[in-house]
Amino acid sequence: MLQMLWIPIRLPGYNQLLAARGVAGRKGWTQYSGVKRDWEEFILNCIRAQRLDAFHGAHFHYVLVEPGKRRRDPSNCLSGATKLIEDALQKASIIVDDRADNVWSITGQYQVDASTGVFVVISSEPVSLESAKEFWLNYRDSVTLDDKAHMLMKRLLISERKVKDRANAKRRAVRSKGSRFKKRSYFEHGDLA
Repeated sequence: MLQMLWIPIRLPGYNQLLAARGVAGRKGWTQYSGVKRDWEEFILNCIRAQRLDAFHGAHFHYVLVEPGKRRRDPSNCLSGATKLIEDALQKASIIVDDRADNVWSITGQYQVDASTGVFVVISSEPVSLESAKEFWLNYRDSVTLDDKAHMLMKRLLISERKVKDRANAKRRAVRSKGSRFKKRSYFEHGDLA
């Protein structure tokens, strides 16, 4: 069994998903759930467009494709992509659940290319890095998405920008307040007097 899935957009990393959670408490988790639901809806649309078949147990190989030289943390990207994609596969009834019975192994590699996205090779046998890259290069141009997928993609990019703006506003607020502790020299403490 060999199946491939191409998601033509940069998925959020794990840290970005946690940032969507915001502050602790009920409101933060609701915001996280909304962000996760939006991403899963887009990934579900990609799964349906590419007509994946249901399976019981497979190896997952992820090819994270990022633009240019500015790279994100690969393990952070892989964990975010893995979480969103496997949960979407579960919602689409492609896999029963994402426990070890159905997900035998997870491997990943990082590629720099103009076509941004995540490519997943789902197979009954482990896949080599070279084979996964070759599959990706041959498969990525053959995928077409419908208008709904393009609309969802735009909405996701806008909501991602809002989350980044909110996080930057929090950072600026913390910097403007300064440290809540007054810095003192050793002489003020009386230790060296």
